[in-house]
Amino acid sequence: DLAPPRPLSAAALRETLREADAWRLCALYAVTFGGFVGLASFLPILLHDEYGLSKVAKGFIAGLLRHAPEITAITNQWVNSYKRLVVGYEAPVYVAWARNNRSVVVNVPHSKRNRSDSTRIEYRAPDPACNPYLAFAMILAAGLEGIDEGYELPPETQANLYELTPEELLAEGIRPLPGNLNEAVRVMESSELAADTLGEHVFAWFIRNKRAEWAEYKTQVSQFELDRYLPRL
Repeated sequence: DLAPPRPLSAAALRETLREADAWRLCALYAVTFGGFVGLASFLPILLHDEYGLSKVAKGFIAGLLRHAPEITAITNQWVNSYKRLVVGYEAPVYVAWARNNRSVVVNVPHSKRNRSDSTRIEYRAPDPACNPYLAFAMILAAGLEGIDEGYELPPETQANLYELTPEELLAEGIRPLPGNLNEAVRVMESSELAADTLGEHVFAWFIRNKRAEWAEYKTQVSQFELDRYLPRL
């Protein structure tokens, strides 16, 4: 098995791969073709004890769950990112955790037999086009906040959330992730965690930049609109 890299080393490797032009389009763009499952950048995190999930790991998961909507603009920072975060695309849409469940944002895959030290947390929201330095910083900050503040871990989700109705999700207290870049930026804008982690300058620059990007996107007319609506007029 390969030893897990430190966050800065992992981020540097991702940025090195970004420089390979032939590799960039096929491996970094969240959704290149409509109707196909998009590309993810799941982040595995090792926090365990001899019994599997430690108290620290549970606090880390709780922090991720509480702050997931606030950090989504960082882990999914482009308009295209939200073409992947839809039901049926094997991507997380709902804020919940479970063991070996693709429909949740925090998954705990099965550990290897007789290897409790292989237990890991899998944060499933990021896509390959995110800035890894900012994304890792926000994910770590959210998890550490859960540990430091003693957040209580919600009950594990047993169901496939893709199969539940909106009413059933509401009854379970399960929130969705932001559905587009505009929603994600709006949630992030009121996040003390994001502001403290990124610093005033980067935080303000990121919000301003993404608002401008969304405003420009709203003025674009897609081929989908032309194909769907022109014949009806």
